Amino acid sequence: MNVLVTSQSGDRFKESQLKFTKQNDHDNADRVVLTLDKSKKFQKIFGIGAAFTDSAAINIGSLPKDMSDRVIKDYFSASGIGFNEDIKYKIPQIKLAKEVAQHGLKLYGSPWNTPKWLNDKELLKTQPDKQYETWANYFVNSMQFLNASIERDFIKKHLGPALTKAGYTKDKMNLMVYDDGSDKNPMIEYVDTCLSDKDAAKYITGIAFHCYLSNRYPGIDALHEKYPDAFTLMSECCQNFRKNTEPFTPATLGEWGQATNYANQIVDTFHHWVSGWVEWNLALDTFGHPNKDLKMADAPLLIDAKNKEYFKNPNFYAIGHFSKFVAPDSHRVELTASKTPGAVIECRHECAGRKGKDSVYCACNATYCDDLDPITKQPVGNILSYQTSQSGDRFKESQLKFTKQSDHDNDDRIILTLDKSKKFQKIFGIGAAFTDAAAINIGSLPKDMSDRVIKDYFSASGIGFSMARIPIGGTDYSTHLYTYDDTKDDYSLEHFTMPDEDIKYKIPQIKLAKEVTQHGLKLMGTPWNTPKWLNDKHSMQFLNASIERDFVKKHLGPALTKAGYTKDKMNLMVYDDGSAQNPMIEYVDTCLSDKDTAKYITGIAFHCYLPNRYASVDALHEKYPDTFTMMTECNQNSRHNTDPFTPATLGDWGQATDYANQIVDTFHHWVSGWVAWNLALDTFGHPNKDLKMSDPPLVIDAKNKEYFKNPNFYAIGHFSKFVAPDSVKVELTAMVPSLMM
Repeated sequence: MNVLVTSQSGDRFKESQLKFTKQNDHDNADRVVLTLDKSKKFQKIFGIGAAFTDSAAINIGSLPKDMSDRVIKDYFSASGIGFNEDIKYKIPQIKLAKEVAQHGLKLYGSPWNTPKWLNDKELLKTQPDKQYETWANYFVNSMQFLNASIERDFIKKHLGPALTKAGYTKDKMNLMVYDDGSDKNPMIEYVDTCLSDKDAAKYITGIAFHCYLSNRYPGIDALHEKYPDAFTLMSECCQNFRKNTEPFTPATLGEWGQATNYANQIVDTFHHWVSGWVEWNLALDTFGHPNKDLKMADAPLLIDAKNKEYFKNPNFYAIGHFSKFVAPDSHRVELTASKTPGAVIECRHECAGRKGKDSVYCACNATYCDDLDPITKQPVGNILSYQTSQSGDRFKESQLKFTKQSDHDNDDRIILTLDKSKKFQKIFGIGAAFTDAAAINIGSLPKDMSDRVIKDYFSASGIGFSMARIPIGGTDYSTHLYTYDDTKDDYSLEHFTMPDEDIKYKIPQIKLAKEVTQHGLKLMGTPWNTPKWLNDKHSMQFLNASIERDFVKKHLGPALTKAGYTKDKMNLMVYDDGSAQNPMIEYVDTCLSDKDTAKYITGIAFHCYLPNRYASVDALHEKYPDTFTMMTECNQNSRHNTDPFTPATLGDWGQATDYANQIVDTFHHWVSGWVAWNLALDTFGHPNKDLKMSDPPLVIDAKNKEYFKNPNFYAIGHFSKFVAPDSVKVELTAMVPSLMM
């Protein structure tokens, strides 16, 4: 991060470099911690500048040509501070300013007086329309109004129609009202007179005011709240304004207080929804001349034409600390400051991409890993869009805005209609399983890296998982087959114990996941096998529905109830299979059609491998609408992996689109949650007793102290990070206008 300092001691844009770090190296309780939240956006900034008054233009033009050009460049060019009589001075100077401005130049005109013959009181009484229409055309060819009602009527009857007729519609030009700084014309009442009249308001886009207006910020805030679509511009400000009569006193040079005053004023102005800030004179001579009223102010730049010199005051640089860095069409975002000891400055790290099968995968090591910004609620009308693409974008952020009118005549566009009144199922969450293989692989990394894997999955700076599946005992992705009590005939369960896989790996990882998750963590336990001595013929992965039905109603249900695990504290799901050998409808119906079994059951679990699953899910929802459905296991490219072992697929874009489409389809069929299988595997799918292999979202290379996030990691994240637990699916319809009648 480059830092530029202007100081009272004489520094002017002195550059130094800082770096954001994830670790605080300084134990300083007095430091200030700045938190930038790009998701909280306020007004668009049009620009910062100053006025080409006659006095300014004449003074600039009094210098030799190369010097006068340099003054313009000092103000408007990228090598300056980047600001965003007419024929002889102003027009050539403005043309040069437009040429050198880095971000373009916005111009606005302000009237001071009408021609005297147009403002004749008698003629205004006898032929008002003719006077005002000529006045309007006077504007169009290039009035300081006595009161708000005159300005209102002039705009709606004369100026607005004249501008429209000349082609200066709202999309080509902004018309601002008020443009005053006198307490004689109270801002709120004046602007309200104009904007509350719809026939005047239809021509008006903005409100202009001067910095001399007392108590201006409450007025601006009140007007923004009432007229949020009308921008506000601070259109004039100068310092140390005074009469300067003979003997003339020279301008003040080198006053630091003027710099701090302007800096504070610009900050305050932008904090109150103002979209631009404009100094009065670009330049004056050392006595504030020429001007007819012998006025004097301290300009940012003073010209001594006699000695062929000009001088930049501290306030020139103070303004530049904003104009040079706040580009036109920037948005103000939220910045908060605190003095919290021990706080750490964090900023998003982008994906360190490596070329994979047909897309990149993101590599993480001991010193670097990509992360994601937390998601925050947006103001009404704003949309934050996040894009992950085959070309390498990973949660690339952009901002859109809702509008009441389409600016594009494009028959190929899609119209999305969201109907919050049409509600469907509640979403419990999205997650993956802490299998033995996953937990061992995560635990094989150095502690800070293994913790980061958990945060990548479960925290607000990751993809925000809110659900995890926990196998009860060993699975196909374990190093060996085991249960929690393999001591024969231990009917009292005296030897019931958890293995190292749980104590050493899973439990600490699950505890960390619970700590960092933003919305809480739902856990589900799934049995694979019963102890052999309990069941010589079949395991708790039941062979048929009738066995599960009777076990739930006669044994498991009563045991859970006796232990206090009633339906309000725990959910019991049936089926949890993905095999065509156990047809879903018949299996679930066997359990739920029995009322003595059904009273213990709240949900139905199934796997994504089940053929024709959505028809079954829909049929079961229709028959048992009070029983939720959960997709509890899914993995990709499952296969046996024997010597010579083949490595995992990295950077497969098809896996990302497959998971994204599958999650969408799943939620379209009343399903309340989606859970992947292994959170992580190593580069060969190990360890597991059956030499199986699949492509997980995250692959670990413990030997090289690295891990890799596949495209499907981010695909899942586009749902898990945004669909908070207890969200409810609502209706969204899409239409193509060209197909609409």
